[in-house]
Amino acid sequence: MTYSGVGKCRQVGISESGIDDAVQKLVARGYKVGRIEQLETSEEAKARGANSVIRRKLVNVCTSSTTDSNIGPDAVHLLAVKEGSCGLDNGSIIFGFAFVDCAALKVWIGSVTDDTSYAALGTLLMQVSPKEIIYESLSREAQKALKKYSLT
Repeated sequence: MTYSGVGKCRQVGISESGIDDAVQKLVARGYKVGRIEQLETSEEAKARGANSVIRRKLVNVCTSSTTDSNIGPDAVHLLAVKEGSCGLDNGSIIFGFAFVDCAALKVWIGSVTDDTSYAALGTLLMQVSPKEIIYESLSREAQKALKKYSLT
């Protein structure tokens, strides 16, 4: 492995033949591992211009909740949450969710309607006890509720 990095982002270069073992070891230590692949050759980049940078793309993210070994009695749970409004002026908030139960090999999809106390979101988090929560652009208040009610 070749280790480098700038700021908060640390990079590790790994040969293609050793990638699976290295990812398992890093995830077992609690790291989130992103796999970035080169999308073009250096010749293709040079054809776009002398100072062009080779295009790369994030193609996979591995965490303790998303690995293949996450099945069986030691399985963990993954929860995805999306916040929205009910279209009513009463201040109601709706949370759509998808919950992956890796021990039972089931996916649950649903929604809960909540108010500004975030009690319904808290109940969902306490019942599910997810190891990892994925969300996109939650309000500051919803993020505070996630921190308050999640055990992770």
